[in-house]
Amino acid sequence: MFNFFKRNKKENLKVNITLEEQIETLCNLGISFDDYASSSLVENLLFHFERECYEENPFILLLTTIGSDLFDENDKEIRMSKDVWNFDTEFIEDESIYNILVRNFVELTQGDLPLNNIDSRVDFDQEEASISFELDGKNYHWPIEFNDDWFDFELIRILAKQANNRNKSKMFIYFTDGQSLTILYCDKTVFNKLNDLTDNKFNKLA
Repeated sequence: MFNFFKRNKKENLKVNITLEEQIETLCNLGISFDDYASSSLVENLLFHFERECYEENPFILLLTTIGSDLFDENDKEIRMSKDVWNFDTEFIEDESIYNILVRNFVELTQGDLPLNNIDSRVDFDQEEASISFELDGKNYHWPIEFNDDWFDFELIRILAKQANNRNKSKMFIYFTDGQSLTILYCDKTVFNKLNDLTDNKFNKLA
């Protein structure tokens, strides 16, 4: 495993960490990549950004990219990791968009937060929104704050608390870059090591 964690912060900022080293470091933390063993992973990454971009902004750009729903050079929709999710928080433009958002959020837990019967509604005329779901046989119905086309961050904060109540060894963590939000679900060790690698970019969601 690469020895990045033992470098102090000033040293780490000066070191040129190659894209391949970044990928291997994240893999050693348990973050999975589709097509990790093939050349197509790096090819897909370089299709979206130049190598220099990843290496000038180590780990942050890589995590953002592998967690995004993108298209490859053959116009096939891909997400390069099931363990990272990135999305634009200013795109609430469909009445059932929260169905998709909450499912993506829940999928990060790989079974720790088994929501069923997710159903959301955004009424743009009345400027109202709500979501309902079932968890452990109990039905929930929550209002969602309507703010034009902006995502309600408080919704996933509450869901993160639900996940924490079920599995206290893991947590949702996130960082923002403008209106882009990147989320992972991990244990405390991974959270601390990611902050070592990214100059404390990550925060706990709940």
